Amino acid sequence: MRLNIALVLICFASTSFAADPIKPNYYPLTKGTKWEYRLTLDERDCDITCEIMETQMRDGMTHARMEAQLPNFVLLAEVLSTDAKGVYRNAIVGAKLTQPVLIIKYPIKARDVWKDKIKLGENDGHLNITVKDIAAAIEVPAGKFTTLSIESIVEMSGEKVVACIWYADGVGIVKQETTSGSKVMLMELKKFTAGK
Repeated sequence: MRLNIALVLICFASTSFAADPIKPNYYPLTKGTKWEYRLTLDERDCDITCEIMETQMRDGMTHARMEAQLPNFVLLAEVLSTDAKGVYRNAIVGAKLTQPVLIIKYPIKARDVWKDKIKLGENDGHLNITVKDIAAAIEVPAGKFTTLSIESIVEMSGEKVVACIWYADGVGIVKQETTSGSKVMLMELKKFTAGK
């Protein structure tokens, strides 16, 4: 179960951008930034809240720690970093990845594809990311957005997780559909609060 959550979260936060006024900011990393989502899994709805708890500049990179509050008070932590070459995932579900994983590279290009190897604990895997659309129009409970659409595929320990994720500039993830085996999880933004 913990591996399934890790795989979903690898896909979940598969894009963010450094605070650079020239680049779009598809995943704001400012402390206090908060997203409230409706999560649907197995025809059941629940709420999930994600918040950037800490941001710091170190070695020319922005580092951010995000916490996700799940139902039943389950708390998960993520660590992301950004620089001029892209965005990296450093830790997931509290476990540090053996090496940072590039989850988006600059500059953003339509139909761009890249691959990387990942190691989480004793589990080795592969990550494939494709930029599907740079101006996809979608509607979620929080409103209508023009989005960057990304497909992220993680294969690890015989499991495959496919996530289609839509990001709005200045907001972050507004919609995500994740498939693992026969399970489909839909997450839609209900409310966004910018950090200060």
